[in-house]
Amino acid sequence: SFQSPLKNAKLANWEDYAYKLGLNSNNCIVKKHLGVLQVWYTALRLLVQSWEEDQHLVLQWLKMSDGFADFTGPEMEELKKMAENSDNFFKLSRLLHHLAEKRRLKGDSFRCIVFVQQRITAAILAHFINENPELSQLGLESSFVAARESKITPGIKMSKQMVVEAISNFRSGRLNVLVATSVIEEGFDVPAANVVISYDHLKDSVELCQRFGRARQLDSSIVVLDERMDRPVSLLDDVQRMQDRIAQEYEPSSFEVDMDLEIDKQKNRERKARQVLLQQQQELASINLYAKKTKATLKEETKKNRDRWECSLTYSSILRTVQVDGNAATRKKAAKQAAAAALLALLKLQTST
Repeated sequence: SFQSPLKNAKLANWEDYAYKLGLNSNNCIVKKHLGVLQVWYTALRLLVQSWEEDQHLVLQWLKMSDGFADFTGPEMEELKKMAENSDNFFKLSRLLHHLAEKRRLKGDSFRCIVFVQQRITAAILAHFINENPELSQLGLESSFVAARESKITPGIKMSKQMVVEAISNFRSGRLNVLVATSVIEEGFDVPAANVVISYDHLKDSVELCQRFGRARQLDSSIVVLDERMDRPVSLLDDVQRMQDRIAQEYEPSSFEVDMDLEIDKQKNRERKARQVLLQQQQELASINLYAKKTKATLKEETKKNRDRWECSLTYSSILRTVQVDGNAATRKKAAKQAAAAALLALLKLQTST
């Protein structure tokens, strides 16, 4: 039976609750109503997370998800009127305008990445682009990319295969618009675009550099549809230029390191972290935690010699370098644990004084 999830402060749990109830229901009418309820819970989450600034996206989400189905009443009629009023979709209209304009300008070479902040925004915009008659006539086809294995809503998930397929289709030209979160700024091999649109405001100069770096072709176009009043693009660009200048002018040799001070700091870190070495827990976990707390380097080399595994572990800091070698075992994990136990014993001995 349905129980209101309103006592749970996490909005995403409301969506999960309605979605799971719908999956387990054998009543078609109940299943349909729970599906609509999940859509409205998602709309509420989007509204709250955007501090009520993305009302146009909430309305677009409700339209694409049939959120107005089977609802009546004066409040619902008012919402339906809002969803039908083009004045409430100014930002989407600007996106449509720039996509159409750049498509006509660049022709078949048109490749566009639209950057957004939230995963659900990516899903909404990709649907909007694919369902818009004007953009369809111009041959625009879109998909969205978010973090691998991420959940957008209970019913919309981003699998690793979906990410790979979307990027592959964008590279081959089967897709010419990719709506993406910042995930493709960090390690994804995405081909260069000749149009980059920042749909949401830029958070910092790093994001500005990463996003605009995607527009690497000579005839590239960059469009910013939104910016924070306290962080306009001009300010972020100035910050980026200043950071570049500082990096270019940096001379490590001009800074003297007080070795006595650094040694005292390391001694203090090791003294505070010594308790980790004495805890009764897995040796490898203890070594990793100790290295982290003491800001030391832990190097691991593992190789197989015939049917035996050998593991070498080296702990390095400004105070000491401790290495253990040749711990052999028939299993890789066992070799690591044996090396960790040996290193742990040596560190206990060396740090006891």
